[in-house]
Amino acid sequence: MYCSSCGRKIAKGSHFCDSCGAKVETDYKESSNVSSGQSMVIKVLSYIGILWIAGLFCGDKDEKDVKFHVGQGIMLSISVFVLEIILEIVKQVVVFSLFRTEQTLFGYGLGVYKISSVGLVVIGILYGALGLYTLIMAVIGIRNVLNDEEKQLPIIGKFAFYK
Repeated sequence: MYCSSCGRKIAKGSHFCDSCGAKVETDYKESSNVSSGQSMVIKVLSYIGILWIAGLFCGDKDEKDVKFHVGQGIMLSISVFVLEIILEIVKQVVVFSLFRTEQTLFGYGLGVYKISSVGLVVIGILYGALGLYTLIMAVIGIRNVLNDEEKQLPIIGKFAFYK
């Protein structure tokens, strides 16, 4: 909720603005709750895949807190994309080089390769770690939205350029 006089954030349940001392009006609280419902959905969507795009085109796109969470969601998407590229390079160079065997027919190589079970386990662990990273970061972001906090995501949040 924000003060109608100075525009600063007001703590929940406050009757006066901590910044300017203006009285918080009941009508303001009710109208704020209506608009915050839509912006709450947009802020939560910001952490789910590329649904942060909704925040770029919604009616609340100029609100500071919506911009903050959309920016964090953009950074999450960018970091997952970069990690997927790195993971694909690792998969191609390391896993396919070390953990593959060539199919043979009567002792002659066919040029067809099979990934060993160890290679498949390594790939599964790497992709599982990427999925876990994505899930943890999304949960942290959504928790921040639900707690009405503007905390940056760990490690990547400080690089957000959309504010």
